Amino acid sequence: MGRARLTAFLLSPVREDHTMEHSVLGEALQALDASDHEILRLLTLRSRLAWQLARAYMQRGRSADNEDRLSDVVSRLTGRNAGPLDDESLRQLFRAVIQATEPPCTSISANQPGGKKG
Repeated sequence: MGRARLTAFLLSPVREDHTMEHSVLGEALQALDASDHEILRLLTLRSRLAWQLARAYMQRGRSADNEDRLSDVVSRLTGRNAGPLDDESLRQLFRAVIQATEPPCTSISANQPGGKKG
């Protein structure tokens, strides 16, 4: 689906009779599926990079602090955030991303909100 057509679809008001052009809806669903696949690809890439970085830190006798990392990531991204996520939602989302993609030795502390359990 072309970006302009998708944007027009997403910004158009829902008709009172609740009908939508079937092909546009199908294309929007395909675009959403494609974005989900891209998110999965990027999460996989992030995880691989995080593991490489953790190994490099351990080889140097250092440990990574994910709380500092989370703060850095959120600070950097909130400045670029044009919505629709608010800053707190963005923080929660990236806490989950970092927790899910970092090796256990660098995980966000379990006693922190949203931290790893068990």
